[in-house]
Amino acid sequence: SVCTSVTLVCLAAAFVVVCAPRAAGSGIPETKAFLNGCQLRGLFNMRTLVVKLIGLAFMLPSGVPVGREGPMVHAGAALAAVISFYVSELDAAKYWHGYGFQWERRDL
Repeated sequence: SVCTSVTLVCLAAAFVVVCAPRAAGSGIPETKAFLNGCQLRGLFNMRTLVVKLIGLAFMLPSGVPVGREGPMVHAGAALAAVISFYVSELDAAKYWHGYGFQWERRDL
């Protein structure tokens, strides 16, 4: 029904605004900007990833025409950044040793 859809949209919007404003939008322009050298802090961390996925889980069943490709590109890039961060933190791969920032790993 309409009430359910409006409730889901409001929950998703409030969750994104309160928890991680960087998770708003499709994420493709931000991902492209990061790959072109812009330093956007907080764009690819665990909080943004979780908020993006929960927001998508609320938005898609509500019937709002949200593209699935853009948010999944952002979520995939965030997941890759989170995995590379934890691998470098554990020092499991000597290849990443000494590269503590996302843009240092990106510029390899």
